[in-house]
Amino acid sequence: MRYELDPTTSRATVHATSSVHPITSSAAVTGWVELTLAPDGSVDLDQPVDGWICVALAEMRSGNPLVDREAERRLQVRKHPTMEGRLVSLAPAAPDGGHEHHYDGEGELTFRGQTAPLTGGLSVDVDGDELTLTGDTTLDVTDYGVQPPSLLVIKVHSLVRIELRATARAGGEAAPAAAGPGDAAVPDPTAPQEHP
Repeated sequence: MRYELDPTTSRATVHATSSVHPITSSAAVTGWVELTLAPDGSVDLDQPVDGWICVALAEMRSGNPLVDREAERRLQVRKHPTMEGRLVSLAPAAPDGGHEHHYDGEGELTFRGQTAPLTGGLSVDVDGDELTLTGDTTLDVTDYGVQPPSLLVIKVHSLVRIELRATARAGGEAAPAAAGPGDAAVPDPTAPQEHP
């Protein structure tokens, strides 16, 4: 079954560190996940699992305008306006943080025009026809050709943690997230295409 993410309650948060203080920025997430639930609310891992999320990078804000502007420049946001993740498989993992159904996820991340494999944890909590997805992963931005910002005494480190907190509803159509300045709508690459 396909569950559509609600961008009004779904966010990706990037946690970075620097030579001075932590840097946190977040933005709304759009996308979907396809999976089959077992009667106990766990994901049926004998069935296919798929998912896709998209974050408009121009929406990411840390609260420090200097860092935000330098990050946008280094990320080439006008040329590469989104960060996209694809989930391709789940494997069982020990319960985490009070979440009964926790999994090790595998997929890939497309960031600044480069795509690389990515792994991380994902918890799935079920409430009727609604899923709450909680995930996290750590990546080195230099693997995607990005040199972290360095401004005066602030040097941002290359390892960042990305946290996902999302709500998804079965068969629902979530309202599109507001586009950032200069951003165009991002099509779902797996959606059926209409032809005249």
